[in-house]
Amino acid sequence: MTAVAALSERATIRRADLFDLPAIKRLGRDFFEAAQWSDIADWDEASAERTALSLIGGVVPGGLLIAETADETVGMAGYVLFPFSFNHALLIAQEMFWYVDPKHRFGAGRDLMDALEESARAQGATVLIMASIAGLRDAAVARLYARRGYRPVENTFVKRL
Repeated sequence: MTAVAALSERATIRRADLFDLPAIKRLGRDFFEAAQWSDIADWDEASAERTALSLIGGVVPGGLLIAETADETVGMAGYVLFPFSFNHALLIAQEMFWYVDPKHRFGAGRDLMDALEESARAQGATVLIMASIAGLRDAAVARLYARRGYRPVENTFVKRL
C-alpha cells in the first residue's frame, strides 16, 4: 500500500477485545514515545496491559476502541467516565489516549474520534474532554477540535516529583 492510499483508507472501528492486546501494547508504546512521557516514567508493558484489560472488562468505567484497516490495527482510543466534580448530574468522558499511526491519521483518526464520541454518548456522557500531545501538530489538532465544536478549557502541565 502506498502512503497516499493509506491516507485515504477508511477504518473499521470497534470495541477492543482480548485478542487486541498485542496491538494495544504496540500502539500504546508509540503513544508513550510520541507524548514524551519517558522523562516522567519508564514504559511498563504490564501496566499498559492492565489498563487495557480494565477498560475492556469494564473494571474501570469507560471504553477502549480499536481502528482497523483491512490488514492491520492502526489506532486506538481509550476513555474513562466520571461525574463532574462540581455537578455530579453531569457525566464526563475523558480521553486517556487517542493515537493513530501517522500513515493513517487522515482517515482512521477521524473515524476513531467519531466512534469515541458516540461510545461515550451511548454510556451517558454529555461532555467529552479531549487532549493533545504538546508540540505535535498543535495548530492542526486545535483546528480539528474547533471544527468539531470543542473549545479550550484548561492547559495541563506535568512535573515529576
